[in-house]
Amino acid sequence: MISKPVDLPADVVGAYLALLGEHEALQAKHVIAVAEAANAQAMLTDNEALIVALELKIEKLRRELRGQRSERTARLIDQMELQL
Repeated sequence: MISKPVDLPADVVGAYLALLGEHEALQAKHVIAVAEAANAQAMLTDNEALIVALELKIEKLRRELRGQRSERTARLIDQMELQL
């Protein structure tokens, strides 16, 4: 938030304290934004790991299906693809 000249105190100490308060408020907003970005990145990484794990399970089940042609395996693949 930018202060208008009318809002600023007339004395130097008051102006300095007002600017210091603005600076601290901006720093706090920055810290919150960085924390939110880190949280979003962590969630994205978790989701990517889940996708890779599910794709690996699907591939293993497909290999098993080729060998056995089991209906149960086919159902498991379908269920896992829906999860993915």
